[in-house]
Amino acid sequence: MLLCSLGTSAFGQSKPILLPYYIENGDTIPIYTLRDAIVSWNLDDDTRKRQKYWARLKRDVATVMPYAKICSIRMEDLNRQMDAMGSKRDKNKYLKAEEKKLKEEFEAKLKNLDVDQGKILIKLIDRETGHSSYSLIKEYKSGFSAFLWNGMAKICGMSLKDRYDPVDKDSHIEWVVKSLGYN
Repeated sequence: MLLCSLGTSAFGQSKPILLPYYIENGDTIPIYTLRDAIVSWNLDDDTRKRQKYWARLKRDVATVMPYAKICSIRMEDLNRQMDAMGSKRDKNKYLKAEEKKLKEEFEAKLKNLDVDQGKILIKLIDRETGHSSYSLIKEYKSGFSAFLWNGMAKICGMSLKDRYDPVDKDSHIEWVVKSLGYN
Protein backbone atom coordinates (compact mmCIF):
# COMPACT_ATOMS: atom_id res chain seq x y z
CA MET A 1 0.00 0.00 0.00
CA LEU A 2 2.82 2.31 0.86
CA LEU A 3 4.37 1.79 -2.58
CA CYS A 4 1.05 2.47 -4.31
CA SER A 5 0.54 5.69 -2.43
CA LEU A 6 4.13 6.76 -3.17
CA GLY A 7 3.56 6.03 -6.84
CA THR A 8 0.56 8.30 -7.16
CA SER A 9 1.99 11.06 -5.05
CA ALA A 10 5.36 10.98 -6.83
CA PHE A 11 3.81 11.40 -10.24
CA GLY A 12 0.84 13.44 -9.16
CA GLN A 13 -2.72 12.91 -10.18
CA SER A 14 -3.11 12.74 -13.94
CA LYS A 15 -6.04 14.56 -15.48
CA PRO A 16 -8.23 12.65 -17.85
CA ILE A 17 -7.68 13.46 -21.51
CA LEU A 18 -10.86 14.35 -23.32
CA LEU A 19 -10.97 13.12 -26.90
CA PRO A 20 -13.53 13.67 -29.59
CA TYR A 21 -15.54 10.53 -30.23
CA TYR A 22 -18.44 9.10 -32.12
CA ILE A 23 -20.88 6.38 -31.26
CA GLU A 24 -21.53 3.53 -33.65
CA ASN A 25 -23.88 0.66 -32.80
CA GLY A 26 -23.70 1.56 -29.12
CA ASP A 27 -19.88 1.59 -29.06
CA THR A 28 -18.02 4.76 -28.19
CA ILE A 29 -15.07 5.15 -30.57
CA PRO A 30 -12.45 7.82 -29.80
CA ILE A 31 -10.99 9.84 -32.65
CA TYR A 32 -7.22 10.21 -32.55
CA THR A 33 -5.14 12.46 -34.74
CA LEU A 34 -1.76 10.89 -35.30
CA ARG A 35 1.41 12.67 -36.29
CA ASP A 36 2.97 11.85 -39.65
CA ALA A 37 5.34 8.93 -39.50
CA ILE A 38 8.34 8.42 -41.74
CA VAL A 39 8.86 4.84 -42.77
CA SER A 40 12.27 3.92 -44.08
CA TRP A 41 14.32 0.85 -44.56
CA ASN A 42 17.91 0.10 -45.31
CA LEU A 43 18.38 -0.65 -48.98
CA ASP A 44 21.08 -3.00 -50.12
CA ASP A 45 23.48 -1.74 -52.78
CA ASP A 46 21.81 -3.66 -55.59
CA THR A 47 18.36 -2.24 -54.83
CA ARG A 48 19.78 1.27 -54.49
CA LYS A 49 21.53 0.95 -57.87
CA ARG A 50 18.33 -0.27 -59.55
CA GLN A 51 16.37 2.62 -58.01
CA LYS A 52 18.92 5.12 -59.31
CA TYR A 53 18.90 3.47 -62.75
CA TRP A 54 15.10 3.71 -63.07
CA ALA A 55 14.98 7.27 -61.72
CA ARG A 56 17.67 8.38 -64.14
CA LEU A 57 16.07 6.55 -67.08
CA LYS A 58 12.72 8.16 -66.31
CA ARG A 59 14.33 11.60 -66.08
CA ASP A 60 16.25 11.09 -69.33
CA VAL A 61 13.24 9.83 -71.28
CA ALA A 62 11.09 12.69 -69.96
CA THR A 63 13.81 15.13 -71.08
CA VAL A 64 14.26 13.87 -74.64
CA MET A 65 10.85 12.46 -75.59
CA PRO A 66 9.41 15.89 -76.47
CA TYR A 67 12.28 16.38 -78.94
CA ALA A 68 11.57 13.01 -80.58
CA LYS A 69 7.87 13.92 -80.87
CA ILE A 70 8.74 17.30 -82.39
CA CYS A 71 11.12 15.58 -84.82
CA SER A 72 8.33 13.28 -86.00
CA ILE A 73 5.84 16.12 -86.45
CA ARG A 74 8.33 18.37 -88.23
CA MET A 75 9.42 15.54 -90.50
CA GLU A 76 5.83 14.89 -91.57
CA ASP A 77 5.31 18.61 -92.25
CA LEU A 78 8.60 18.81 -94.13
CA ASN A 79 7.73 15.84 -96.33
CA ARG A 80 4.26 17.24 -97.04
CA GLN A 81 5.71 20.63 -98.03
CA MET A 82 8.42 19.08 -100.18
CA ASP A 83 5.96 16.80 -101.98
CA ALA A 84 4.04 19.91 -103.05
CA MET A 85 7.19 21.49 -104.50
CA GLY A 86 8.22 20.91 -108.04
CA SER A 87 11.91 21.44 -108.58
CA LYS A 88 14.81 19.96 -106.69
CA ARG A 89 16.24 23.47 -106.34
CA ASP A 90 13.11 24.66 -104.48
CA LYS A 91 13.25 21.62 -102.22
CA ASN A 92 16.93 22.24 -101.36
CA LYS A 93 16.26 25.91 -100.68
CA TYR A 94 13.34 24.98 -98.41
CA LEU A 95 15.45 22.35 -96.61
CA LYS A 96 18.23 24.87 -95.90
CA ALA A 97 15.73 27.40 -94.53
CA GLU A 98 14.13 24.77 -92.28
CA GLU A 99 17.54 23.55 -91.09
CA LYS A 100 18.45 27.11 -90.12
CA LYS A 101 15.19 27.47 -88.14
CA LEU A 102 15.75 24.15 -86.38
CA LYS A 103 19.31 25.11 -85.41
CA GLU A 104 18.16 28.42 -83.98
CA GLU A 105 15.37 26.74 -82.02
CA PHE A 106 17.05 23.58 -80.74
CA GLU A 107 20.84 23.68 -81.03
CA ALA A 108 21.50 25.25 -77.62
CA LYS A 109 19.04 22.93 -75.87
CA LEU A 110 20.39 19.78 -77.51
CA LYS A 111 23.99 20.68 -76.70
CA ASN A 112 23.09 20.47 -73.00
CA LEU A 113 22.07 16.80 -73.22
CA ASP A 114 24.39 14.26 -71.66
CA VAL A 115 25.60 11.13 -73.48
CA ASP A 116 22.89 8.85 -72.06
CA GLN A 117 20.19 11.32 -73.07
CA GLY A 118 21.73 11.49 -76.56
CA LYS A 119 21.62 7.70 -76.89
CA ILE A 120 18.00 7.64 -75.77
CA LEU A 121 17.11 10.48 -78.16
CA ILE A 122 18.59 8.53 -81.09
CA LYS A 123 16.47 5.53 -80.14
CA LEU A 124 13.31 7.58 -79.58
CA ILE A 125 13.68 9.37 -82.92
CA ASP A 126 13.71 5.92 -84.54
CA ARG A 127 10.67 4.96 -82.45
CA GLU A 128 8.71 8.06 -83.49
CA THR A 129 9.74 8.30 -87.15
CA GLY A 130 10.43 4.69 -88.08
CA HIS A 131 13.85 5.71 -89.43
CA SER A 132 17.29 5.75 -87.84
CA SER A 133 18.90 9.13 -87.30
CA TYR A 134 21.60 8.11 -89.79
CA SER A 135 19.07 7.41 -92.54
CA LEU A 136 17.26 10.70 -91.86
CA ILE A 137 20.48 12.71 -92.19
CA LYS A 138 21.38 10.75 -95.31
CA GLU A 139 17.95 11.43 -96.83
CA TYR A 140 17.71 15.13 -96.01
CA LYS A 141 21.39 16.14 -96.21
CA SER A 142 23.78 13.64 -97.83
CA GLY A 143 25.49 10.34 -97.25
CA PHE A 144 28.71 12.18 -96.50
CA SER A 145 27.03 14.30 -93.80
CA ALA A 146 25.51 11.19 -92.28
CA PHE A 147 28.94 9.54 -92.27
CA LEU A 148 30.56 12.56 -90.60
CA TRP A 149 27.84 12.96 -87.95
CA ASN A 150 27.93 9.24 -87.19
CA GLY A 151 31.72 9.54 -86.75
CA MET A 152 31.18 12.38 -84.27
CA ALA A 153 28.60 10.27 -82.43
CA LYS A 154 31.03 7.33 -82.29
CA ILE A 155 33.52 9.55 -80.44
CA CYS A 156 30.90 9.91 -77.68
CA GLY A 157 30.11 6.18 -77.70
CA MET A 158 26.92 6.47 -79.75
CA SER A 159 25.79 5.37 -83.18
CA LEU A 160 23.24 7.17 -85.33
CA LYS A 161 22.48 3.79 -86.91
CA ASP A 162 21.06 2.39 -83.64
CA ARG A 163 17.55 1.05 -84.07
CA TYR A 164 14.81 0.99 -81.44
CA ASP A 165 13.87 -2.47 -80.15
CA PRO A 166 10.88 -2.09 -77.79
CA VAL A 167 10.54 -5.82 -77.18
CA ASP A 168 14.07 -6.79 -76.22
CA LYS A 169 16.99 -4.38 -75.97
CA ASP A 170 14.99 -1.22 -75.31
CA SER A 171 12.12 -2.68 -73.29
CA HIS A 172 13.07 -0.52 -70.28
CA ILE A 173 12.81 2.63 -72.38
CA GLU A 174 9.48 1.50 -73.81
CA TRP A 175 8.11 0.85 -70.32
CA VAL A 176 9.15 4.34 -69.16
CA VAL A 177 7.72 5.95 -72.31
CA LYS A 178 4.36 4.30 -71.67
CA SER A 179 4.44 5.06 -67.94
CA LEU A 180 4.94 8.75 -68.80
CA GLY A 181 1.77 8.66 -70.91
CA TYR A 182 3.27 8.69 -74.40
CA ASN A 183 1.79 6.30 -76.96
